[in-house]
Amino acid sequence: MNKTKTGIIGIGIAILLPLGFWLYYNVYVGFPKRLPRWFATGEIKPYKDFKGKTKYDSVYHTIADFKLTDQNGNIITNDSLKQRIYVANFFFCSCVTICPKMMHQLYRVQEEFKNVKWIEILSHTVDPEHDSVPQLKKYADRFKIDGTKWHLLTGSRQALYDLSLKSYFLAAQADGPETFDHSEKLVLVDNHRIIRGYYDGTDSVAVDKLKKDIVILLKELSNDVNELRPPKD
Repeated sequence: MNKTKTGIIGIGIAILLPLGFWLYYNVYVGFPKRLPRWFATGEIKPYKDFKGKTKYDSVYHTIADFKLTDQNGNIITNDSLKQRIYVANFFFCSCVTICPKMMHQLYRVQEEFKNVKWIEILSHTVDPEHDSVPQLKKYADRFKIDGTKWHLLTGSRQALYDLSLKSYFLAAQADGPETFDHSEKLVLVDNHRIIRGYYDGTDSVAVDKLKKDIVILLKELSNDVNELRPPKD
């Protein structure tokens, strides 16, 4: 084989190998993508990369500290969610309009990631005067909620409404003694308490997107997402 042919083959390999790698990861595996981080504060912070070099990144809004009680009487705080990705929403037990739809969609999320310890769900009541721990437990049983992964949370009205308005930036108000205005949005939060996405909790297509985005976020946080995904039936 002459030098010209050898050179051509070498160039071909040099071109085809990266192309093959690109196609394999895009078509069959998928390169890890970064979900957007919401609500930059305008501040910049320094950090060290893996080579020890100083770099700079934006500071983002984070979910405030909280201390609430779930349907099993357990105290849930930010510390309970260390190294966790979670989906948050707001509801109340006597709601007969959007809340049951949200719960059915969140049940799909629960079942999709039931074997993934890094994923949890937080549903905050906007009617804490009526939604006691026993009432939340009945509601959890009604929707087949796994209390180890999905927490129905109650606490003071002030704490719950502050979380909705100031941390998740979702509307919440009492329109009367038994009527409440709250958002149908589901909020995806990463393990740094940064918001990574909003989704219509009554829409199955939007929740399909949420499930895909959770996997993307898991890819961002893990080198091998296949170990994190639940087994398929």
